[in-house]
This record gives sequence, C-alpha cells and structure tokens, in this order.
Amino acid sequence: MTKKVFFCFLSCLLICAMLLSSCGKTAPDTETIPPSSSAESETESMKNETTKESETAVETQPYLKLSETGETLYKNTYDTMTGRLLQNGYAPTSINGAYSGMFVRDASIQVMSHVINGDAEAAADILRFIAGTHIAIGAEHAIHIMNPVDGQETADYRGKDLKSDIVSFTETQTALYKINHPSNMCAQSFEAPGDTVSRIQVCLQTGNEGGNLVLMLGTDKGDDSLGSVTLPITKAAKEYFVFDFDSPVEVNKGQTYVFTVYADEDASNTIAFGKDNSDYSPSYNYDKPAYNGWVTTRNTIGFSVFTSIPGSEESLPGASDLSYKATGKASTVLEEVKQNYYLSDVTLYMGAAKAPKEDDAFDVTLMCDGQVVDTRTLPLTSLKVNEPTPVSVVFRLPLFPLGKNAQYSIEVNPTQEGSTIWYGRDESHLSYVASVCQIKPLSDKIQVDGNYMLVNAFAMFALSYYDDYSDLIAQLYPLMDMFAVYFVLDHESYLHENDLLRNPSYEHSRDGRYWESYDLITNCFASEALHKMSLLASKMGKHSDEATYSRYADRLAAGIHKNLTCQIDGKTIYAEMIAIDEGGKLYKGFSFVNLAPIACEWYAVNDEIMANTYQAYLSIGAELYDSYPMLPVVVKLDENDRAVYKGNHVIGKGLAWEIYYLWKTGNTERLNKMISFIEKRSDQTYPEVWRLNNTYSDNANQEHANWMLYMMAKITGKAAN
Repeated sequence: MTKKVFFCFLSCLLICAMLLSSCGKTAPDTETIPPSSSAESETESMKNETTKESETAVETQPYLKLSETGETLYKNTYDTMTGRLLQNGYAPTSINGAYSGMFVRDASIQVMSHVINGDAEAAADILRFIAGTHIAIGAEHAIHIMNPVDGQETADYRGKDLKSDIVSFTETQTALYKINHPSNMCAQSFEAPGDTVSRIQVCLQTGNEGGNLVLMLGTDKGDDSLGSVTLPITKAAKEYFVFDFDSPVEVNKGQTYVFTVYADEDASNTIAFGKDNSDYSPSYNYDKPAYNGWVTTRNTIGFSVFTSIPGSEESLPGASDLSYKATGKASTVLEEVKQNYYLSDVTLYMGAAKAPKEDDAFDVTLMCDGQVVDTRTLPLTSLKVNEPTPVSVVFRLPLFPLGKNAQYSIEVNPTQEGSTIWYGRDESHLSYVASVCQIKPLSDKIQVDGNYMLVNAFAMFALSYYDDYSDLIAQLYPLMDMFAVYFVLDHESYLHENDLLRNPSYEHSRDGRYWESYDLITNCFASEALHKMSLLASKMGKHSDEATYSRYADRLAAGIHKNLTCQIDGKTIYAEMIAIDEGGKLYKGFSFVNLAPIACEWYAVNDEIMANTYQAYLSIGAELYDSYPMLPVVVKLDENDRAVYKGNHVIGKGLAWEIYYLWKTGNTERLNKMISFIEKRSDQTYPEVWRLNNTYSDNANQEHANWMLYMMAKITGKAAN
C-alpha cells in the first residue's frame, strides 16, 4: 500500500468515526428514526435551560459535591432505610403510616440503593425476604404488597403465664409513626386495667445504639402529669421496649389514659409499630412537618400496660420446667409448630455456664424438614451465668417451599464447648416460645412494572456481588428466572403483537388510579431487566437463558421505539403510554413516566429522542416553585399539545431521575438549581412529594427516597468509593 493510499484510507476511517460519534444510540431491530426538526420553546429562558440536553450524553462528568446540608439530608435518609430493615429482611414502604406493608416495587429500589452504597448484606436481606414470601405462597410473578410476617400464633413450653392484670394490643405488622423528637412523636389511649400502672411496653424499632426513649403518662397526648420514664437505647432492634415506673402510678380502673412516647434528639431513626385502621382505641401521631402537630388516627400501637411488674420467677418458666439443663451443644424439635406454618421467631431460655469472654458467641440454627432455614450468631455476653435468660431470635424465611405439616427444630452450637446452658423439662423438651404465621399478601394486584423492577434489582445485585454471594444468587436465580419470562414467554395475553407488555394495574398519578396500559415505565424496565439477566446468565454459563433474555429485551426495545414514540412540535419523543382501558388512546405526556429510560438506565435508549422528551416536558409543562421551573408530576395536554393542567406537586422519583439526567448531560446550571431546591425544601429526609404550598408528604417514603439516594450516589461518586 502506497503512503498516499494509506492516508486516504486513514482519512476515511476518521470521517466514519466522527460521524458515528455524533449520533445517539439506536435501539436494536428498530426502524431508523428521522432527524427531528427544531421548534421554539415557550419562553427564551426555557430554551436556554434545555439547550445542553439536545447534545449527545456525556459518559463521564465531574462528581458533584454536596453542601453540609445536602450531606446531612443524604445520611439521615439512608439511616432511615437501614433503620427500618427488620432482622428477617422486611422493610416497610412508609414509616409514617401513609402506606401499609412492603411494596415489591419500592423494596426493589431500596435493594438498588443498598447495592450502589456498597451495603451488600442489607440488599441481600431484602431479596431473601421477598423471595421467601413468594416461595411461601407459590407465586409465579411478583405480587403487589407483602406483609411483615410477624408471629400470629405461639407454641409455648414455658409453663407459666404472667401474674399481672394487663391490657394490651399485640398486632404489630405495620410501621405507623416515626417518633424522633422534636419533629415527631406518638401517643396511645387505653383503659386502665387496674388501680395502678407499673409497666408499659411499646413495640418500637430503633436504628442504632445511642440516645434515649421517653414515655410520658397522663390524661391526654403529650401529657406527663402522672409520670415519665427515660430508657437508654442500647441496640438496634424491633421489639417491645419496657418502661418501668419507679413506683406504681395510681389510676382509676376503667378510665381512659394516654401514654406518649418519643426518641430524643440523640437517637437515630425510631419507629412505632402496630396496626392501621384498627377497631381498638385510637392513637395520635405528632408530625410537625406534615400536620403541624397532633392528628388523631384509627391506628393502634402495639403495647401492653401492667398493673404490677412481673418478677423474674413469674416471667420465666416455672421451677418444674427448669429441672433439666443441657450444657453445650443442644437441639430440640418444636412439637407444637408441626403445621403448615412459617416460623418467624423463637425465644429460648438459656444461660452461661461460666463467665463469658468478650468474643464468645453461640449459633442458633433453625431447621425445617431437615433443611437449614437460617443461622443467627449471638454474643454469649447476653446470657446470665447459671440463670435462665430469655433470648429472642428472629429468623429469615425459607428459600424452599415447606411440605405439609412441616417439622421445625432448633440447634444451639456455642463457639466454646460447654459454655452455654439450655433449660427445659428434659432432654426432649427444652424450653422455648415460638411464633408462627401464615404468609398472605396484602394486595394481589398484578403490577408488571413492579415485577421487572424486582428482576432488575436482583440482576444488579448479582452482577455487583457475584463472587461474594454466589450461593445466594444460585438459590434465587430459579425464582427470578421464572419472574423474568412469565409475562413475555408464558402468557401471550401480556406480550402483544405490537411488541409491548400490557400492564393490567399500572399505578399512576394521572387521575390517581390504576390503568390498563402499555406504558413506558413497564416496558423500559422489562427490557432493561431482561438485558441485565442476559449478562448474568452469560456469567453463570446459562447460554440458553442468555439468548432468551436477550431476544425479548431487544424485542421490547423495538416495540418501544415503534409504538411508544410520538411527535411534539415536529420532534420525536418517548410517549407516556397507550391506555387500553380508554380504547387505545395514546398519551404523549407529560409525567415522570416519560423519564423511564433515564430511571432504568436503559441500554437501548436513543439519546436524541430522550433529549427531545426532556426538553418538551420542561418547556411545555414546567411550573414555577419560588422561581424554580420544576417538572410537575402530571401535565395534561390539549389537542394542540399545549398544557391545560399541571399537577400541584413534584414527585420524588421524577426529580431524582431528572438530576441524574442533568448530571449525565453536563447541564450543571440547572442541576445546581435542582440540588438547591431539594436542600431548601426538605426536612431531615427526602419526602415523597414537594407541593406548591411548601409542604410535602410521607418523609423517607421507601420508593421515592431510595430513588433519590440511588441517583445522588451516582452523581456524587458515592457509588465509586
């Protein structure tokens, strides 16, 4: 080859490379999308705001540095996520009682938040709980809302009940109220069971060691006229915290009293649990940001009020039940739990055979039908020497289906031989109290978007921690594989000939209802989840699965670009949805749904169409919040694609997706404005929504706050540290 020919060849290559670099990504197997014509924005300022979004996305941007306020807001919010996570992996969607239960969709975003923050064990615990729940009910796809699987029935080998008049409410499946003072606290009314009150137990969940719990007793909420008790927080736990008065408080039997409880300013996130919409005595929620004070609810906090303090002899097994002592390693079959129920927790009566060393520990293993369900390691220092001590252990759900009349057993294995004592009647009847439950979903609506958000979160976890959690990933893979293909492969009624997935219950802010639709969020998340599963299957050597996932991911991508795009002002944008329940009406926009390709970081996104979509949303739909042009949750368009209605709030996930897009595309001017809006308009944690009237709702909502945590981690580099 001559030098002249070589340079001609090289010039051609450079020209091709330049042409390629100027184009956005195109979805596989889609028709070529024609270049979009330009259109004027509503105002010159809006046009200037969005100029940079039309450029090809910059892959690498300098990380954003948050202010001290921003860092505190991030930390507080993340602490509420780890603080609400129970030992069995349950994490409620709301800590203020706004929503009951744990939404699969929302919990999946919390998994992603923990993954990107490097908290693998928290992510794994949530995935175990979700999987265990679905295995228990034999689900073929993700359900809508899960319950916390608190024990509902008990099998008791203690032999003695408490010798005290008592009034109580024992249902504690719902996170009702955040109680961190001075912004939050709660109160509960009750009828006095006797002439005195000596002890009150309240079901609370603490975040970390440090700070105090304060209980006040009086005739109204916030009243301490009859006495108060301060209890130091020594651990992170969900349990009944015991408040003992120094001396019995005199009351009138049958009269209504109120106790108020809160965590002081030195305490981490603390939550009161109970039951929502109860028929029992009402409780009261003090939420300064949301309600400007007290509000009466129909919820009831889990509590017990005692007329006298039960002594140690009364609260532990009777003397005849302690006649046998098993020293060292021990095991017993839980006879009364021989039924088709799941065991949620067990209290063992144990002691230390000798003074324990600081790192001495013992393992408690739960077995079911000969298979290991879970093993918990507890410090030996929690036991008293030669004295029975109640030890409560909460177990994860099994990752295998139970047979009929499942047989449970418990094994205790100390690290030092002969260091523990297990009390009981004889070697076959060691003392315990076991709680069992039946698992039932709180809602069985079919939400295809939630299904694929779960699959996406699992695949993200598996690809991030493949080596460290290979056993767990292998256990969960068959379930997630079933969920991944259920709607695209197993049921033709969902995957339409238009190559889009039908969602029969899409939960949308537009009109505040469930829609039957082909929506952008469902289809983008399904395409991206299947794409990630193809990468995971390749890593696991499952090449048949890899091909299946990849084929359907690309098919949905093609369907989106063919049927969920439209024209606004002569430019191609991603449409919001096709409403099946409105005769196939195409909704162009605008709402957070239009930002779906940003949310899931969709592998097949067309950058030019995404830029057009964002620019149109901002220029047509923006609403001023104290001079901030914000994207409202919903914008309704007329036949000329002009806004005729704009929602009165900004939704958390939509704003989170926007700040990531602004960072990715290098629009630092608007990004800084959005960060300032978040910091000025939030109180302690990220809320669910910001309203026009300077209020917000459901602080630390699991879905929206975790989206904010996830995207903030990406733009600040927390994910890279």
